[in-house]
Amino acid sequence: MRILTAAFFDDNYGDMLIRTCFLQLTKVALQNLGISDYTLDVMPLKAPDDEQIVSADLIVFAGGAMFGINYLGVASHIEHVLQLANERGIPVMFSSLGMNQMETADESYDRLHVMLSYPCIRAFSVRDSDSLFRRYAGEQSYTIQSVCDPAVWIGSVYAQDIADALASKKSRSIPLVGINVVRGGLFKDNGVDWTLTKEEEYLCAFSQMLEQRGIDYRFFTNGSTWDINTLRHFEKKYQIPREKLIISETSREVVQAIASFDAVIAIRMHASIIAYALSVPSVNYIWNPKIPDLYRKIGYPQRAVAPQDWSAETAVQMTEALLKERDYHPDPAVLMTLYRFLYDSYAAILAPTEAPAIYDHDTVCERLRKMTVPADEDTIDMRTKLKRAESRYYALFISDDRKKGDIRRLKKDSDQLRRQLEIERSKRQKAEKERDAALSELKRLSQKRSFRAYKKIFDHNNT
Repeated sequence: MRILTAAFFDDNYGDMLIRTCFLQLTKVALQNLGISDYTLDVMPLKAPDDEQIVSADLIVFAGGAMFGINYLGVASHIEHVLQLANERGIPVMFSSLGMNQMETADESYDRLHVMLSYPCIRAFSVRDSDSLFRRYAGEQSYTIQSVCDPAVWIGSVYAQDIADALASKKSRSIPLVGINVVRGGLFKDNGVDWTLTKEEEYLCAFSQMLEQRGIDYRFFTNGSTWDINTLRHFEKKYQIPREKLIISETSREVVQAIASFDAVIAIRMHASIIAYALSVPSVNYIWNPKIPDLYRKIGYPQRAVAPQDWSAETAVQMTEALLKERDYHPDPAVLMTLYRFLYDSYAAILAPTEAPAIYDHDTVCERLRKMTVPADEDTIDMRTKLKRAESRYYALFISDDRKKGDIRRLKKDSDQLRRQLEIERSKRQKAEKERDAALSELKRLSQKRSFRAYKKIFDHNNT
């Protein structure tokens, strides 16, 4: 049996953690069902492989903000997979889906409705935007279920990797706060008026206020190259000490960094999800509707802060409140929403006969802790980051080459205009000389005529 997982591969490691946790949970669910004869393949969502698609017995979309006609540009890839699966009669599952910004045009919603209407879809669950998904799904054979993000299981999935961070946190006397940094363009892409300059001013003011209160801090990112570039720019512009920065190169390192914090002031949603999974209280700046959805589901809606209410002062006040939190843990009932969905869906599609009893929360945690996240995941992270860096460098190279071409053309045009100007200047100088000569001759002739006329009058008067 071949199970194909379509997932994001990105250097924003929140997306990579979705995939890793989903795969680990899938292994536990299949083990729970007594299914052992299977292969678990993974396919990058943005690079669908037709051969992998048509040879699969089940296709699963592994979560994240895949829907929404927006700058992520994955809608066409989802449609392609659905079309092939539908033609071949391959069942499809969507797990823990999210929604990014939708365009207001009717065709965007029509397209969403069409994607949700494929007969091959057998199970569907969402982590946010529940009402929007249900509205455009209409009357389908499947029920849209509300579940958590797979990364909420990080505490068990990465249990062996965060032990040292948790131990060091217990021995620390001064609280450590994680301050999340993101690329400035994130806000513009989501229709929020918060420029890079405003973000950096907030970061500087916030960190200074923490220092005044004797609270230690670290600036960190979720791994994105653009986010790290922003952090480096901020570091240089405001002369931030290097030891105040955490630069994570893998998903595992992001998890370890957040595990070491006593509180997290987040912008990226997965900074909050990871913090919640690791019992680290957090607040989040709202730049997308999925953020208040997350905090509402985990029972802390007041910790998703709207742009008009966000400031360094607000962040400090909320940080001080978070550091007093003593009972902040992921709710087992929230975590089990996803596991129950996976168990039920795999049972219905792959094992339609009577299934064994579902594991309880403690058993799922125990099974996940016994598994190690493969070292290959670190390699995948690094290769993905390298590929993204290469593609971005290539884009800049092409842009630079075009600009050089534009400069060459402009220089050529400028040289031509300069030559034309010289020609016109020569013509003008020649014309001026001819004009001066003509004026001089005219003056001479005028003087000559005046002399003759004067002489004629003089001669007449003396005769």
